[in-house]
Amino acid sequence: MWRIIPRLKFMSKNYFEIFDLELKLTIDLVKLRQKYFELQKIYHPDSQNHNDLEMCLKINEGYRILSSDILRTSYLLELENIFINKENTTIKPKPEILILALEKREELENESDINNLRKIQKDAQNKFNDLKDIFEKLYLQKTFNKAAEIAIEMQYMNKLIEETISKINKILEEI
Repeated sequence: MWRIIPRLKFMSKNYFEIFDLELKLTIDLVKLRQKYFELQKIYHPDSQNHNDLEMCLKINEGYRILSSDILRTSYLLELENIFINKENTTIKPKPEILILALEKREELENESDINNLRKIQKDAQNKFNDLKDIFEKLYLQKTFNKAAEIAIEMQYMNKLIEETISKINKILEEI
């Protein structure tokens, strides 16, 4: 059972600490969800125990970020003062990554066969999973700049997956 944490101590914690998770990309999503509901029981504004809107908002934001591979990756890097999604980006995408992303986007635009689209999606998902493993290793080795480069590539793969799913769904709706 969770105990009420003093407000100042709670607000200074990072999301991994709040949810009692290891500082790494691969986390137990079931544990995250359980901790989220436990914390909401304590800190939700409708709770009779201890209501604090600001703490509740931090819990919600932490849950949203930690639930997503992409957001969790960026957050891990931000904890190391490396920013890949902000105006003050510290790591820029490599030209070969940009070229690959453009090639994949063009391939997606020109494809209308659902089986080929599913292959594009599967290939992109496999690549994304491989990149997650690489990111995890680099992050744990504290080679943060290289991990950031991989995180950027992960973002491009994730976008390709989302766009492919969207195109598949659009085709299926038309059938």
